[in-house]
Amino acid sequence: MTERFARAVATRFGWPPTNATPELIHIYATLTISDEGPGIPQPDRAHVFDMFFRVRAGDGQPGGTGLGLAIAKGIIDAHGGSIRAEAATKESAGTRIVVTLPAAEPQDVPE
Repeated sequence: MTERFARAVATRFGWPPTNATPELIHIYATLTISDEGPGIPQPDRAHVFDMFFRVRAGDGQPGGTGLGLAIAKGIIDAHGGSIRAEAATKESAGTRIVVTLPAAEPQDVPE
């Protein structure tokens, strides 16, 4: 199920990730999605979650409205989580988006 969630998130935002890795760490669920594109310049990473912000240097793809990541951040914040953008690796280009959400306690399912 977590793999389907990772694929759904990546597909919805219109870019195929190289790697989507969901993990459960302590009481948090972390989803890491990375690609091997041109990456987001360091100064822009702090702003990619601002409404209407669009990275100027990019991959040549048609730009969006600058709302997708702002909406994602709003939803994640509302659920007590966090989202951040970072370099995919130090050795290559690309971007890694890390989403962390509180994991729900297992609940008894009524019969």
